[in-house]
Amino acid sequence: VDTNSGPRSDGLLSTDEISGHYCCVCFPTGCGSTTVVPHGPDVIEQWGWCSFFPLFPLCFGGEVRIRNPGTNSFRHWKDPGNVTTFTPGRASNGPSRLWKTGSSTRPLAFKLVDTKDIEGSWACCCWIVMIVNSWSCFTKIALADKDKLKYSGAVFFGPLPFLLINEVRTRLYVNGYPTNGFISPTYPNNIDWYRDSDCVGNCCSCSVRKGELPPPRPPPRHRHAR
Repeated sequence: VDTNSGPRSDGLLSTDEISGHYCCVCFPTGCGSTTVVPHGPDVIEQWGWCSFFPLFPLCFGGEVRIRNPGTNSFRHWKDPGNVTTFTPGRASNGPSRLWKTGSSTRPLAFKLVDTKDIEGSWACCCWIVMIVNSWSCFTKIALADKDKLKYSGAVFFGPLPFLLINEVRTRLYVNGYPTNGFISPTYPNNIDWYRDSDCVGNCCSCSVRKGELPPPRPPPRHRHAR
């Protein structure tokens, strides 16, 4: 795949120029923040949060966008009608308006989160309409395939467990580019988007890594009879 995200000869904004941190407002009650990083000349990945009171107090997650040919507009990789159009330092998408924050002009770079760095114990909470509805505890283990993660844990309502989780999630690739999204094996729209190796968002839920996995126990030592 083409990883060149630098200057272009066709007069369009490069994905390096588009990359950066943005704040967002959405009429009438929405606000948020997102970070844009390039995957190549025509693909970007975002991670951020948004809030739409009172229904969704806080949503976390990411997405990938693909350039509409010959434009500075980038469509959602699964929804071609969801389009963000970029201009220098700004962007728009329907009723949403975004502005770049900070004075640095240095482009951001995509950093692939390694599954070995994700390994460990995780805690998660999930909410809607200003109420924490559930929480969960997970152990995440990197498999031999660097694009697969094994989740093991339980989801709770208050102190009561009501759902056990044992699944393998697979890294999402878009147009040949690896992303930091990991897809559920049963629900393709259920994607965990990793900001880094210590934080992941998935709509109205957010998880943080609490610690590393304990080291494996040494094999038992056998006494030899004299």
